[in-house]
Formats: sequence, structure tokens, C-alpha cells
Amino acid sequence: MLRSRKSGFISYFIGCFITAVSSLITYLAMSSGIGIFSMDSEQEIKQRILLVVFLFLFPSLLHIVSRLLRIGYMRDILLDIRKLAFRKIMSFTPQMFAQESKDKYLSGLVNDINLFENEFFVSLLNMIFQGGRYVLGLTVLFVTDWRFGLIGLISSVCLAIIGKFFSNKTVKLRLVISDHNTIFQNQISNIFQGLEILKLNRVEKKFYDRASDDIDKLEKSKGHFRFFKNLQEEILWTIGNVILMLAFLYISFNIITEGKTLATSIIQFMMLNTSIFSVAMFMPHYNSFKSSAELYDKLILLTEQQKTEIAQANNSAAKIKFKFQDKLEVRNLNFTFDTNKPLLRNVNFTIEPGKKYLLRGPSGSGKTTLINILSGVITNYEGVILFDGINLSEIEPNSILASIAEMQQDVFLFEDTLLNNITLYQKDDNRAFETKIPLVIEQAGLTELVGKLPGGLETMLEENGKNLSGGERQRISIARTLYKSSQIILADEPTSGLDPETGELIEQTLLDLPQTVITISHRDYPGTSENYDFILLLVNGQIRTLKPEQYFQELRNGYYNPENSNESNKTEVSDD
Repeated sequence: MLRSRKSGFISYFIGCFITAVSSLITYLAMSSGIGIFSMDSEQEIKQRILLVVFLFLFPSLLHIVSRLLRIGYMRDILLDIRKLAFRKIMSFTPQMFAQESKDKYLSGLVNDINLFENEFFVSLLNMIFQGGRYVLGLTVLFVTDWRFGLIGLISSVCLAIIGKFFSNKTVKLRLVISDHNTIFQNQISNIFQGLEILKLNRVEKKFYDRASDDIDKLEKSKGHFRFFKNLQEEILWTIGNVILMLAFLYISFNIITEGKTLATSIIQFMMLNTSIFSVAMFMPHYNSFKSSAELYDKLILLTEQQKTEIAQANNSAAKIKFKFQDKLEVRNLNFTFDTNKPLLRNVNFTIEPGKKYLLRGPSGSGKTTLINILSGVITNYEGVILFDGINLSEIEPNSILASIAEMQQDVFLFEDTLLNNITLYQKDDNRAFETKIPLVIEQAGLTELVGKLPGGLETMLEENGKNLSGGERQRISIARTLYKSSQIILADEPTSGLDPETGELIEQTLLDLPQTVITISHRDYPGTSENYDFILLLVNGQIRTLKPEQYFQELRNGYYNPENSNESNKTEVSDD
């Protein structure tokens, strides 16, 4: 990371080192000032006073120069980290992205980067500053008295070894803060998303208490980190003070026995003080820097498993393009979240191009899971899924994404134009685009909406489409799938949040599409729901394929009772 901008790092290093030089200049000014008391000549005293004033003022100028040299590099590195962290997330396959909550990714991009920013540059600055002071101070010691220099060298090495023992614990405590930040972010996000429901049901106190517990844990983890960091500083400082006390006795003895001057002795003592305490302050910052580096790796670097998954997804040379002209076959499909309770058991069914399928079953029976398996989002299943005789696992992933579209119950809309929300910023050549968009608008039933919006397709939508109704939002979702030219549309409860009239219109729109459609829906719309070609009934982990007339007749006879779903397998499967 530091080497990615070499010229900037050189400027930053010089800027940090200048602060070390200015610190030693201040020490030199103090020792020069003390030397005034041993002077007899008025002229010498005046000259020395001018020199001392200059030496005290000059570090202020150096501080300004140091700041200017450092600030640009700090800004560029933070910008790079934010870009790299975002690029890492964007490189994930849909399957990888679905493994974690969106709030966890957001926590990394916000909290972890802020945590990194607060610690990394402070630690790096102090490492270079204290390291510079140490080198300069030790050099002066060896020049003036090699024995003093040796004392400073041995003492500093001992302090460094002691400080190294705190390193691993510092890294662990820093990562604990990151984990608690993520938990807190998830908790607060969930509360805000459902705050209206909590208020209406007057249960916000319970969620407030839960969030308060998360805040306590987060602040305690920060407190533990600060305590441990301060502890190592105090231990190193205490040892340093003991060494300085012994050095003071040694200097006093030299003044008496060897007749060294007071000014020289003061310089030696101050340089030894600089060397010892530079190391005592360097090590805690080094440990903090190392913990920030671990946080950087967590934010930016891919694990070996992630690299393998991305490489396999991008290796299109060994993959076959998606094709669905004959049939989709599912054979002996098994899937489980819990090894003690299989969700899907030996599922078998066939999907034909252009047909419309209604997927039904009790809540929790695995309908959404089945949809995610067919779309390639879930891959850890057992069994075989064949598109025109080709195993799903052998088909190029990007080709699957381009050919299968999912419609969710909650449609997300960007704060952008209606057109960009339909095309998702992907435009064909102008002539094809001008022909395709009107057809998509018509098929999705958006003609009326486009006509009433002040800017038509170029009208800006509010945050997540707040200025649209639920039905209009779902029609935009349908338009997305049509513009994408998907061959298969998988719709997961697209009408559950809509009023019955609007829901029926949306369902009829799906039935009128030329694509193959598999819809999950618990609602019945008399005169519309019967128009599906087949009903896929998922009960007890298995699928029955029924004609609509058979299914709805049995439904009217009270055959399907959600509380007694075991009865659902008594009728033989019909594959007509």
C-alpha cells in the first residue's frame, strides 16, 4: 500500500522526519540557552541569545513545511483504500455477495475505513518521527561518548523486545472493535428499517435496550483497546525512567571524575532520553500500525477461497453458454440448511420454454430457496439441473445472469431517471435502443406512468422510488427483466405488497409475457391464476406438477390445509 505512491510516500516520509529534526533543534536551543550562564563576553551573550531565539522559532516553520508535505499523500491513500474496498465487494459473484448482509459491507466501507484513518496515519507519523529522533539521538551519543551510545543502543533494543510482546494482542483487540462495529451497524439498520412498525406496536423500548447493549459492547471493546495501548506505554515508560535514573548517576559521576562540562553532559542526557523514550513511544505506535495493516488486509485483500471462486466464475473458456430451447430438467434435487432437516428431497420436475408456472407451498417449504438454486445463486445442492441437457454447473455464470432474471417482492430503485432504472445504465446501439424501449414500456404496462410523469422516461425518481406506487415499482421491475432480454423470469411474491386489484394486473402482465415465467405467490386471483400452464406444488420437500384445474378443484375441496401439509402427497403427480 505504502509503495503504491512512491513519490508521495517519499514526501510524506520527509515531512515526518522533519518533525524529528525540529525536536532535536529545540533540544539544541535549550542546551545553548543554558550555556549563556557560563559566558562572560556581552557580545557572545547577545549572539547566543539571537541563536537561541532562531533555534526556538525555526521548528515552527519546519512544522508548516512538514504538514504540507504530508497532507496530499494522506488524502490520496485514503481515497485509494475506499476505491479498493469498494472494488473488492464489486468483484464478488452474486453467490459470494449473498453470503453476508448488506449492512456488513456498508460497515466495512464506513466504520472500518474511519477506524483505519484514525489510527493508521497517527501511528505512521509517530513511527517515522520517533524513529528519526532515535537515529539522530543515538548518532549524537556515539559521536560524543561511545559508551553512552552503547548504553542507549542496548537499552533501546531491550525496550523494543518488550514492546513486541504486546503486538498480537493489539491486533486482536483492533479486529474485535471492527466486529462490534459491524454488529452495531446491522442492529441500527434493522431498527431504522422497521421503526414505523416498532412505533405503531409500541415495542421500541425492547429494541432500544438491545441496541444499547450493542453500544456498550462496542464502547467496551474500544476501552479495552485504549487501556491495553496505554498499559504498554506506561510499562515501557517506567522501564525507560529506570534506565534514565541510572544514566543520570553515571553522568553525575563523569562530571565529578572526568571534569565534563555541564552543557555537554546535558546534551548527552537529553540525547539518551530521546533515544530511550523514542523507542518507548515507537513500539505502541508500531503495534497500532500493525493492527491497522490487518484491518487494511480485511478491507482490501481477497481470501484464497474468494480468489478461487472469482477465478472460476470468470473462466469462461471452460464454460458453455446458456441455452434454453428444449427444456429445463431438475432431477433428484436435494438441499438442506440443517443436516437434521432436509429442505428439498429428491425434487423432480420439468420446465418448458414459454410456459407459465405458479410455485405454491406452505411458508418455509423452500420455494425461495428453489428459485435461488435455479438462478445459480445457491450452488451447494445435490442432484442435477439440466438446461437443454447441459448441467447448470457447466454453464458460464455471466451467461446465466444474462438469461435468467429475478423479480423480488421489494423492488429497489435508484435515485436516478426512470430510463436508467429500467436499463440499469446499459444501452444498446441507438437504433436498437429506440426500437426496444417502447416495446418494453408497452409489455410492462408502463405506458400510462410514462405519459403522466413530467419528464417521461427522463423523470428523476425519488429515493427508492418514494414518488411511485407499489404497482408502478413492480412494473419497472418487469421492464428491467424485459430490457435484459432474459429467457426465464423468476418472480418471488411480486404481488404480496399490493392491493388485490393492482396485484391481479401485475400477475396478468407476467402471464402475457413471451418469456418462461415461474412465480411464487400465495394469492389467488379468480380468472387470472387459472391461466398458468402448470402449478408446482412444493410440500414436504417434494414437488408435484399439476394442471391448474386439478389444483384449484382440490383447493376448493379443502384438500390443501397449511396446518396439515402431510396430506398433500396423497394425490399422484400429474405431468400432463
